[in-house]
Amino acid sequence: MEEQNSMKINQLPSKTWYWLGLNDTKVKWAAGAPCEICAEEPSADDEITGFPEAMNTGAGKETDVLFAPEQTKNWSVSAKEGQTKQVTLSIGQGKETVSSGKIRAAAEEGASLTVFEVFEPAQAAGQLAVRTELYAKKTAASGSCR
Repeated sequence: MEEQNSMKINQLPSKTWYWLGLNDTKVKWAAGAPCEICAEEPSADDEITGFPEAMNTGAGKETDVLFAPEQTKNWSVSAKEGQTKQVTLSIGQGKETVSSGKIRAAAEEGASLTVFEVFEPAQAAGQLAVRTELYAKKTAASGSCR
């Protein structure tokens, strides 16, 4: 059986109402494989330039291990200056019980980009981690809907 690592994610900067169990979340995770990400029209897996390499997320740096390059499906979409783009993604575990993916969406100045993420039903006792990173330049509009 694969070794599972335990980590705390979503830690609040200060303890509040600890008896409710809202200060953090404990997660057990084993190394997995890339998930499946399929795009409906317009399909895209764009090369994005200027995207920040390191981004802080609400889940914390501890979760970076979930998105190691060898076990993560990377998918990206971008909208060029003045362009309006809408993309719908279908995301699923695939054949693996543990899988992960990372979606990067970037909008240039004056562009509009909307990404809809549709998650397929998970396998019994399966785990799926997906990180969505949005990067919008000045006067751009971008968003992700799950």
